[in-house]
Formats: sequence, structure tokens, C-alpha cells
Amino acid sequence: MSKILDYSLPQPHLIIEDFLTKEDNEKIYSLTKKGVYERGKFRVDNEEKISIIKRNWNTTGEFNGLIRDIFHKAIFSKPMRKFFSEHRNPLYKTILNTDEDTTLVSIYRDGDYYGYHRDLFNYMACVYLVCKEPKTFSGGDLILKYNNELKRIPFKNNTLIVFATSTEHAVSIVKSPSGELEDARISVQYWAYKK
Repeated sequence: MSKILDYSLPQPHLIIEDFLTKEDNEKIYSLTKKGVYERGKFRVDNEEKISIIKRNWNTTGEFNGLIRDIFHKAIFSKPMRKFFSEHRNPLYKTILNTDEDTTLVSIYRDGDYYGYHRDLFNYMACVYLVCKEPKTFSGGDLILKYNNELKRIPFKNNTLIVFATSTEHAVSIVKSPSGELEDARISVQYWAYKK
């Protein structure tokens, strides 16, 4: 059973613990181990470049479609649709009016991080946290920032964080003694938006 924590500061955001079933959480972890990862990049003037504000590894491989299907089903489930439609903040109602979505899997090994940034998509960002249990790394917390107010959300397996894409956010440095993929901090970014 999911537990929804609803916050308004520093910007409206949700933390949904135990978001997926244990089976779906394990399926996503298993799928992420099959990805081919490239150093995280950003695009400037239609050219991809290595970023100085982040050090992580991303994949948009074929298996992202399988992960996307699991997320789509969970985010647009009857209980979540009801929650979004009845929420007092119109921000969460926007997800019900979207018609496109994109998924990106990122891994963070020893020393990896992501500095403060905003996402390019409009509407909502959903960041799903997943790792091997028991967790073998430290750090990797998601930090939300607005007007110099910070909210640190400690990494917890099977947790979904939902916030506006306009919110500045970062990932704290990961410390992972093995540096191996199976011990990495893994996040699945899911953006729902209007065409």
C-alpha cells in the first residue's frame, strides 16, 4: 500500500513511498541492469556535450519502453487519477491532461552527482528511486530548491517524487565502495506533458 506525503515547501511536491508493487519494483531493478549506459550529456545548439554540472550515466535503450509501461500503468491507475483530480493544488491536475510521456534511466556510481538544474519538459517530473536491497551506497539524495530554500529527500528504494519541472533540483554525491552497477543509485525519470 502506497503512502503519499504531500508537501508545499519549498515548492509543492509529493513523496510516494512503496509506489510500485514489490514485483514491479524488482522488475524495474532487473531491467535497469540490462541497459547500455553512456555518460550523462546535455544538448546545446543541437550538439551533445558532457556536462560539468553532472556526473552520471544514462540510457534510453529499448527496455525503457517496458519501464515506461510499468510507470504509465501505476501513475494513471484509478487511485492515483482520483488523488490527482481531487487535489487542491492545480499542479497535480495537469498530469491528467497530458498526452505524451518520456522515460530516462540514470545510474549514479561512486562519486557521481547532478548539480542544480531545471527540467526542459513542461508540467510534471516524476523521479522514481530504485536500488538493490539492502542499499550499499550513501548519498544520492534528491534536493529541491526554491528561493534558496532547500528540501533534502533521502534516497529510499521504491519511492516516487513528483514535482513541477520548473523546480530546481539536484542529486547529492553518491558514495559506493564497489562502484558496480548492482550497487548503484538508480533513478527513473518520467515526464508527462502535452504535445
